[in-house]
Amino acid sequence: MTEQQLIGSMALLVRDDQKVLLVKHEKGPFAEEWTMPFVLVPDSLTAEESLELLLKEDLSITPGPYDFYDTIYMTGHGNEHVVVNIFTCIDWVGEPKIVSDVYVDAGWSSPSAIPDGIVLNNSIQRWLSEACVGGTDQQVRSLSKNDICAQLTEARGNLLAAFDRISPKHRLDLLSLEKISALEILALAVEFEDYLICAATKMITEDNFRPEPFNVQQWRRTRELLAGAESRNMESSVRSLLSKVAILTDSWIKMQDEQALLSWGTDASNLPISVLDQLTKVIRNYEIQLDQLTELESKIQIAERASQG
Repeated sequence: MTEQQLIGSMALLVRDDQKVLLVKHEKGPFAEEWTMPFVLVPDSLTAEESLELLLKEDLSITPGPYDFYDTIYMTGHGNEHVVVNIFTCIDWVGEPKIVSDVYVDAGWSSPSAIPDGIVLNNSIQRWLSEACVGGTDQQVRSLSKNDICAQLTEARGNLLAAFDRISPKHRLDLLSLEKISALEILALAVEFEDYLICAATKMITEDNFRPEPFNVQQWRRTRELLAGAESRNMESSVRSLLSKVAILTDSWIKMQDEQALLSWGTDASNLPISVLDQLTKVIRNYEIQLDQLTELESKIQIAERASQG
């Protein structure tokens, strides 16, 4: 089946009770699945223009302010690869309702308590969990500082081991859907940890600090350095950065008391988030990047076998 890569816009609408609007698709790449309101972006429109049409025509609400929040990658039933830009929408006017044949059902739900019978798209389910909408669950709250440090050490080690399995000559190959190399995946994971730990520190030390989500633009500098640098020297720099960030993170965690790690705040989209959420996001991101590296390793092996006839 031929792979297609598409662009989509998705609306994150959160009520005051922290419930998120979910919709069930009637047709399209995610037919019969539930996601947040979503629309494919045609060539003639921008992601923002498509978002406004989604809100007005498909949900019958008047858009208020909205901001880019995150980018995720989803795969449709027909093997369509969709790059989805998520926008937070606030102060909309009207009660969302289905006014088109795009959706067959809609409703507000707490992401941590999805009702039985709702088949939530796997990518959306994972993203909502990583965004920690709905709060920190009890299992996460029970983690000690030593537990967190141990999980971080294991996650970093697993990612580095997967990176080492890739031949040095292929560590800058761009074979993944996101056009990102193995070295860039490693750099991204380190930058992500560094950024979120800085945000967690500010949540404890600064009043009313509202962390912004990590996104591609925040580590563009690293990618530009990678593109223009000799790979062996840059690889050494990334490995060194990983080691330094790991030491700083572990030291910072051990300096905090347990209550500080449970400190709460709200992010830039008014979603509740705790310091502990930030730490578990780092662990989950290492696991996600590990999956990316494993997939990339498989594609490299396939390409090598094909080149050998």
